[in-house]
Amino acid sequence: MTMHIEAGPRLTLRQVGPVAAHALLPWISIVILFAAAIVLRHVLAANTDVSWLLTVGERVLDGQRLYVDVFETNPPMAVLVYMPGIAIARALGLPVEVVTDSLMFAAIFVSLAIVARILKNSSVLEGGKSWLTPLAFAVLAIVPMQAFGQREHIAIVELLPLLAVYAVRMRGAPSGWMAVIAGCGAGLAVSFKPHFAIGIFCAVTCLAIYARSWKAVFAPENLIAAAITLLSATSVIAFFPEFFTIVGPLVRDIYLSVGLSFLALLEKPALPIWGAAILATIVLKRHDKIDAACLLLLVTSLGFAAVFFFAAEGVAVSFVSDDRVGAARARPCAGVEHPPHRA
Repeated sequence: MTMHIEAGPRLTLRQVGPVAAHALLPWISIVILFAAAIVLRHVLAANTDVSWLLTVGERVLDGQRLYVDVFETNPPMAVLVYMPGIAIARALGLPVEVVTDSLMFAAIFVSLAIVARILKNSSVLEGGKSWLTPLAFAVLAIVPMQAFGQREHIAIVELLPLLAVYAVRMRGAPSGWMAVIAGCGAGLAVSFKPHFAIGIFCAVTCLAIYARSWKAVFAPENLIAAAITLLSATSVIAFFPEFFTIVGPLVRDIYLSVGLSFLALLEKPALPIWGAAILATIVLKRHDKIDAACLLLLVTSLGFAAVFFFAAEGVAVSFVSDDRVGAARARPCAGVEHPPHRA
């Protein structure tokens, strides 16, 4: 008895090589980018805002009272977000800056892994587009440069799963766990960067208009984010009343009255980078119809650009959070210490 078994086409060694190399190329790129990002952490000077918030966190762990014994103009979450790194550094006897950077890298990897999982079974990434992962990692780990680990940097990392869920929702319904994770990340981000809600609002509005239904506003991820934000605000009122009685008047009198002009903001490097990214998107899409996900990201980007101009960040932030201007420190405030420079 003779059996004839027809085998399908087999890949030769010469064919397997390019296929394997193509599959490994994104991972090799990420390893190279990760190594470059680590080198940058040792080459670039420490960010003054991050250093000061680490100092504040250390003092709070030592028993000092935030806004009473140690002065800070940001919401409590801006300090609390660095506390796990400080606690781990003390437990392991490591420099707190090293631990904070390590946790930031871990957050980037986790955020991108969650986004990849959310988009895996959707039609958002039609055609593979494996190059997006190294590009996203470069944007999160390399582009921030000296702003690495800043609150804005942390907030963007936390918001990425929310944008991924919105992109999926424009073409269907994401699973429950996706909405929960996205909502938690967004809620934490808005807790210490409240004005980032403007960017989220633009994304939700785009989603609702595209779906022709305002039910998108009440999606689970939005409700979870709102609940966490409300809980955070309530906690500030209950446990940190000095934020409103001491810091509030100072921010009103000094912070809100000092800022960069519109022309000065145009000189910031963030704007040319943002403009180049928008232009590149338009050029790449000139022969194709802009899809739903791309439209969502463009509208969200415009929203965060509005945040940039609205907050007028730069001089005003430095004025109240750095030791270079003495006026904010000279304001009478019983029991408040002047922040020293962190080495």
